[in-house]
Amino acid sequence: MTAEDLQTEINPDALHTDELLILRQQARKSKDWKLSDEIRDLLDYRNVFVFDTKEGPEVHYMPRSFTGGRQGLEERIQADIRAEKRFDACFTLRGNPLKNNTTE
Repeated sequence: MTAEDLQTEINPDALHTDELLILRQQARKSKDWKLSDEIRDLLDYRNVFVFDTKEGPEVHYMPRSFTGGRQGLEERIQADIRAEKRFDACFTLRGNPLKNNTTE
């Protein structure tokens, strides 16, 4: 399937999100990057954001009220990663309060 097929043979608005995710994976597998990007853009419009990682696609379903778009979500993810690193560093410096730190 090509990008033209998507527009002429299939009504992308009629496809369920899960079907689009499968179609996108098939496009990536066949190295049809244009189709893959177009499907990603359509998913972005639906507030379903796909990020390709070494482990495979990472999908984020955002509520309709979310207005930040792909860039806003990327910023939110980076902020969460920074917060997690600070939290982990705090545990490293102070010791894990959930773990019994007494020596017997």
